[in-house]
Amino acid sequence: MSTVLTGLALFLDNAVSVAFERQPFLIDMEDAGTKAWFLMLSIKFLSACVAGCVTVRFSPLRSNRAWMTLLILAVASSIFAQFPQPASAAVLVIWMASAPLGVLCGWLLVRRSALLP
Repeated sequence: MSTVLTGLALFLDNAVSVAFERQPFLIDMEDAGTKAWFLMLSIKFLSACVAGCVTVRFSPLRSNRAWMTLLILAVASSIFAQFPQPASAAVLVIWMASAPLGVLCGWLLVRRSALLP
């Protein structure tokens, strides 16, 4: 989902930049000091949140195995992905925590809605 949303954002940005003859907004999305990086970080968080929601929704009611596995995979994927530049400690913590926090938020959203009458 993250790849699809990122690709869609890049496609729309390029289409708008061609239509209005301007520089693309997402040209420096690896640079942690730009607004484009925060957009990509938000896409990463939201896609992990949706993944957490879907995983919890379709797993057995009392089972924690599915979302915990997804949480471990989110941490592992952050370790093996390309690090943002410039990589300060705060930027790395925010970047590494975005996917696991998204999974946890998705888990909380579904579990809280299941507990409500």
